[in-house]
Amino acid sequence: MSAAAKLLLDGIEDFSKRFTDTSSVRIRFNSILDSYANLNLEPGSAIIILTSNSFEFLQHWIAIVANGLVPVPASPSLKSTRILDLQESLKISGLVGAKINPALYGANHYVEIGTLRFLEFRNTPAAYAPDEALILTSGTSGINTACVHSISSMVNNAAMHNKALGIHSSDTQLLVLPMYYSYAMVAQAIGSMISGCKLIIDGPPFTVERFANLSHQKNITVSAITPTLVREILQSNSCLPEIRVLSVGGDQLKSSDVDAIRTKPFVNELYITYGLTEAGPRVATLAAHSADVEQLNSVGLPLEGIETRIDSPRENEPGELLIKTPTALHRKVGDNVTQPLRADGFLATGDLFTKDKLGVLRFVGRTKDFVFIRGEKVNTKSISQTAERHPAVRFAKTTLTTDGKLSLAVSPREDTSIETSDLSKFLEQRLQRFEMPAEITHASFTEFQK
Repeated sequence: MSAAAKLLLDGIEDFSKRFTDTSSVRIRFNSILDSYANLNLEPGSAIIILTSNSFEFLQHWIAIVANGLVPVPASPSLKSTRILDLQESLKISGLVGAKINPALYGANHYVEIGTLRFLEFRNTPAAYAPDEALILTSGTSGINTACVHSISSMVNNAAMHNKALGIHSSDTQLLVLPMYYSYAMVAQAIGSMISGCKLIIDGPPFTVERFANLSHQKNITVSAITPTLVREILQSNSCLPEIRVLSVGGDQLKSSDVDAIRTKPFVNELYITYGLTEAGPRVATLAAHSADVEQLNSVGLPLEGIETRIDSPRENEPGELLIKTPTALHRKVGDNVTQPLRADGFLATGDLFTKDKLGVLRFVGRTKDFVFIRGEKVNTKSISQTAERHPAVRFAKTTLTTDGKLSLAVSPREDTSIETSDLSKFLEQRLQRFEMPAEITHASFTEFQK
């Protein structure tokens, strides 16, 4: 067992005192630990954890690691067919989750571990090493793919995050993001383990009212939310209890939204963060509360120990961000994967950035955001942002149809409606002809939360 894994195992009794969730049930950790040992699985066997945010989730994750096995957190909403696809693609040896039906997986029995059920996928040899963990990637990286990290690098990245945001033992952190996300698992959960702070585990789903109530009741000093949740807070015009540190993933947050949220009386320190699962995940941070207005469209500077480079044929033009970090993944696994680590040790992010003379990074888009329409290079993210400048448009998303045309989906602001003809005229005044969407469709707000 690595020193990092032993650190987490030795701290479990302390975590049980500092961490709380919405459940009234507390399972003895040793019973979970022993149950995994009794499975007699081969070291390096991967186990999908299929349950919602809870302290028991973390108990299972640590117990799996402590037994030389490999945890794979996944969304509890995954269908059995998708899980079977993951099992085949990632060579998964077992599955643990709530109310699992063995018949859906070709099994006839299960083992109870805590409040969850475990079933084994037989004849699946171990494909990984002890002290490794898998984090599933988003659909943009491939549906059945994952990043393989060491426990040591995850703990290291969490420590880098704590230092960048000034999180310490006197804080109380609220976790509302899904723990199968790399940010929630590494920066928040593991970060809380090693910082000594209290951790309140909640959600999803997220509501502004619940976030406000928990922040008040639990005296929350630190939390992290997504750009979508920021827009919900701004849209609701709510006044939340004061939070010392609020962090937001910054690559999809407009500078006007950053400026709006940082001036709210309930935000003391606002940090805009950038990261990706392959990197561990945290890469860069902007202290937005003290930044000049000109920097609010950036993600700030790399964390200490991370080197960045822009892969661009011409100076001062956007290019793919390359990073060299001590917390990079070991490798990517799954269907048709391309390894992002280059021979020179730099990680290819797939994200387009600029970098100024001070080293400040500005997100331009993802390489997938650029498509060719009639021979012209088009930034679909830019089209969406232009549409969102229309007074009736709350959210917009531009995609490429199967026949190679641009399609714009829009969602209206509260108590307004969007006239397609009016929006088309608005776009025609601001976009070039080849950038104009061939179709405009209306979508519900929930479609933009997916």
